[in-house]
Amino acid sequence: MTLSAAGIGLFAVLACVWLGAGGLAGGGVRLSGAWESRQFRLFAYVAVGSLAILSLLAGWLYSAARRARLARGRALGRQEGTAILEFAMVLPIALAIVLLMIQSSLLMGGFLCVNYASYCAARAAVVFVPDTFSGEPTNEVADYFDPELSEKISRIRQAAVWAVLPVSDGAYPESSDYSAVLAEGISEMYSSSGLETPGWVEGYLGRKLAYAEHNTSVELSPPVNGERYEAHEDLRVVTKHNLYLAVPYAARVLAALDSEESVDFGDGRYALRVSIPCTLRNEGIPDTINLHPGIDEIDPRW
Repeated sequence: MTLSAAGIGLFAVLACVWLGAGGLAGGGVRLSGAWESRQFRLFAYVAVGSLAILSLLAGWLYSAARRARLARGRALGRQEGTAILEFAMVLPIALAIVLLMIQSSLLMGGFLCVNYASYCAARAAVVFVPDTFSGEPTNEVADYFDPELSEKISRIRQAAVWAVLPVSDGAYPESSDYSAVLAEGISEMYSSSGLETPGWVEGYLGRKLAYAEHNTSVELSPPVNGERYEAHEDLRVVTKHNLYLAVPYAARVLAALDSEESVDFGDGRYALRVSIPCTLRNEGIPDTINLHPGIDEIDPRW
């Protein structure tokens, strides 16, 4: 049984390495990019290590239960009591390992979600940077990270905020200002299908959105030459998000393992800071055509 457990653990390690090396790709996000991150490797090692240890403990529990059954058949009370004691000692450890494995697995999925959010922010940047807003001409940005000072950065950040909504904290103490609009839109979607809106839509999604808004930021790298981005210049956006640790007990352990990036919200609530860059090429010019007065259609030569 021990050898079987070790084989399962080894298979899990090989599968994780294959995934991290780029075995799967899709949606503009490659797992190979995630595997290059120290944090993602840490989460993967903890998840796989927990699985291997859990397999060994499961073998130990199985052996203890088997010895208990044999002892009961032979009426050897002392051996039966020893087997039950072993079971009682190993079970809490096994439960702790299960919680740790679940939390590290959730972090791996959350990391990939932030990876996708970074891509969404970069895609928004190549659209909004060439656009024109009040005080921000084409290919110019008033501020490279503060959404209060730059409408373009605000819209780029919103793209990342919506992308990390699925992995945000649903028990956040505040609710977003857009929670009513979000709930109304989802309610209309359910109504159009003849379904009743679930009760969790009203407050749960608003709290998740508020967490995403308060724990997500973006930073756009300045232009290479001067204050104006050139057409087709690379735009590098760094998306930062605090990944919430939702599993009790395991959250404290993982926060201690990655203490440099841990965030303590108090009351036993923790998160890990994740920072992921993404670079896309600037579109360079707005995607609109201003027709001259008197021209009713676009010249086909354009």
